[in-house]
Amino acid sequence: AKIVGPNSPATSAVPETHVIDLDDSDDSDNESSSLPAWFATTGGAWVLKRSESNRGEDIFFVRPESPEDRLEAERLLAADRGGESPWVLQRYIKRPMLVDGDFKFHLRVMVLAIDDLRVFVHDAAVALCAAEQFREEDGVDLSNKFAHATNHCVQKKH
Repeated sequence: AKIVGPNSPATSAVPETHVIDLDDSDDSDNESSSLPAWFATTGGAWVLKRSESNRGEDIFFVRPESPEDRLEAERLLAADRGGESPWVLQRYIKRPMLVDGDFKFHLRVMVLAIDDLRVFVHDAAVALCAAEQFREEDGVDLSNKFAHATNHCVQKKH
């Protein structure tokens, strides 16, 4: 495998992402915190989600500058300490691509990568859209999952 540099188009297409492995004591700077120490000093919004969850469960939008958000994130991680799957902490995309009247979306594309990185892409891709429009002011209020999370099961509850 080839290591991709920080200026590669592949790395610029993915938001800053960190894996928090609650079983690995090296991931935590101290025993009282599951979040990395640097997290409290970052700005913007982040998405905290369990790496192996589905159905839109265990998704939490957190702002590092909010003590309430950090406390809730710590509570979620503490409740899962010793769990089998790590958590993913990913920077929230402030200005996402939008489709059809300002709706957030994501694409689910099936690919097969083999051997020398030959890649085959299945013809049928699926676009999953949020149930409510994304508005610039929604970037401030992340509590509306129907505008921010594009997972099918979250939208089905709308």
